[in-house]
Amino acid sequence: MHTDEGDSNLHTDIRARHKPITTIDWRAELCRVLEQPIDSLDEHILDYLESSLDELRERRRLELLTDNTQPASPRYQVLYRIECGDSSLVTSEKPPWVVEAGPQSAHLRVSNPISNLELYLERNKDIAFLVYADLECCSYDPKEPLNRQVEFFPMEADAVSLLKQESVVLVSEYMEVALCELAESALEGIPHPTFELSEEADIVFPYLWWYYRRDTINEAISQLDEQSQLYLSVLQRYISERLAREWNEVDDLIFQRRITQKYLHYIFVCFSTSVGPWSIADNVA
Repeated sequence: MHTDEGDSNLHTDIRARHKPITTIDWRAELCRVLEQPIDSLDEHILDYLESSLDELRERRRLELLTDNTQPASPRYQVLYRIECGDSSLVTSEKPPWVVEAGPQSAHLRVSNPISNLELYLERNKDIAFLVYADLECCSYDPKEPLNRQVEFFPMEADAVSLLKQESVVLVSEYMEVALCELAESALEGIPHPTFELSEEADIVFPYLWWYYRRDTINEAISQLDEQSQLYLSVLQRYISERLAREWNEVDDLIFQRRITQKYLHYIFVCFSTSVGPWSIADNVA
């Protein structure tokens, strides 16, 4: 004899066994969580998933650090920004490589893309400024390549040919203050960036304002406070590593009065600024 309670339990078990199976589109869910387009390539989704997991682990590690941790010495960081005609902008610490895909059979791939730049900078508080190497691929109307000495970047030759621009973006307020102080004492009368973080403007290669006032800048830095000297030495080291070879070549050509078309902008620069046309003959240090 069955009781009412027994019949109820039996019916519940039957319903549970015959419950409709719900199909979940896990790919769509991953795209939603990672904030990626639904039509993203599988390899892009997997890259962002791996990067997000790394950031989660790093966030947990940061939470365990004490507030008394001393900041490391300031440094700069090279980041690669890839603008692909078939997808959104991708940023990575690791240099990209070329695969045979896309309109020109030269698609750029990266590993561990940075999906959250704010978090990246939060866990790397010692970064004073970023050096962006901007590359472009899969475009039906590609920009002209940078066509300058780019041995500084550890990329394959195929990837180097897709480098379009190089620039510096300030991150640290200490770096901003140091550069503003330097501008007041060494850059008066020549066109130069504003160095204001609020401007959010890239400082574009090849940094001619530094070349024109090298000696004055070196002297001015020695007169600044210790903290400003520390931060400016990081920029000074980057510029030296990046442009010493080119600048030596330009100096030799100027001395021989044999400047080439490639370096003509080192001789005369016309800027649309309040200082008007400006030439190296009158303003170089």
